[in-house]
Amino acid sequence: MDVQITWEDHELGSYPVISVVWDDYLTDYPGEYIAKCIEAFERFDLPEEIHKRYRELFDLQAKIQKLFDPD
Repeated sequence: MDVQITWEDHELGSYPVISVVWDDYLTDYPGEYIAKCIEAFERFDLPEEIHKRYRELFDLQAKIQKLFDPD
């Protein structure tokens, strides 16, 4: 897995996108790795209060997803 910054074109210009990429199509979706990347970005970019709310929402979404995963 790798983290890359790419540029996406838009009618008003271009903007950077942080992407997690991997070449192996046999590897499962790296959800835990992506979650850590999101958390690192949020901590850098968001005030602590908003980060805490995002974290709570993300944790709730993960709990809901586990209800649907056939483990």
